[in-house]
Amino acid sequence: IRSIVAYKAAFTDIDVGNLVKKMLFGTAAMSSTLCYGTEWVCLNADDISGNENTAVTSWGGFSSLYDAPILKKTGINGLPAIQFSANSGLKRDDTTPSQVTACAYAMYSDSTGYWNQIVGQGHDQYWVLRRYGDQNKMTMHTQNSNEPLAAFDYGKPYVFCGVNRGSSNTVWVFNSDGSVSGSLTSSCSQCTIPAAGTSKEIMVGWSSLKKNGEGFKGLIRSIVVYKSAFSDADVVSIARRMLGK
Repeated sequence: IRSIVAYKAAFTDIDVGNLVKKMLFGTAAMSSTLCYGTEWVCLNADDISGNENTAVTSWGGFSSLYDAPILKKTGINGLPAIQFSANSGLKRDDTTPSQVTACAYAMYSDSTGYWNQIVGQGHDQYWVLRRYGDQNKMTMHTQNSNEPLAAFDYGKPYVFCGVNRGSSNTVWVFNSDGSVSGSLTSSCSQCTIPAAGTSKEIMVGWSSLKKNGEGFKGLIRSIVVYKSAFSDADVVSIARRMLGK
């Protein structure tokens, strides 16, 4: 026996993955990867090979839709990121969850357009992590709830996180240093994701309705999504891992 660890707590799959990597490879391995295989969706720009402005036609099981986004080698804080225009997106066929946790390390380039979805399923139908209208506010959107809302600045990278717990939605905005810029929770009549298990594509950079001006415009470094509702502490842990903290 080389090592044994035990905790008086129930760890998330993320933390167990981190712990196993630490035991096998040492502390340095904990920050060497974003995806452990327990995520429903895990997209990491570090996994994209190519030169500056290489078209990203596939990414983590997603395929390009409309115009392909492009690779920027030093897109966010000097690290690789994928640049989306107002007419580029990615999709993957899948089914809807009953609850969801979604986080994206991303930056909105400017205030043009509206809604500008980062990731989600359906349009005012299931769940979406997106901007609210034409405002600098992020929402964890289920059905047509449009709440809660947390403010952010254009041209500045954040980790945006949203959790749907069935009867409530929570949205976070994390600064690049890992501090919380905003966090709000709302209970609402439309906070439930309807018809779990329904066949519906997951979209990155677009909703299921393609309308001019509604595409995401900016940079995405990484996205992780889970088919479960994480605790506040686990969301903070995810955000910090995405930031390399």
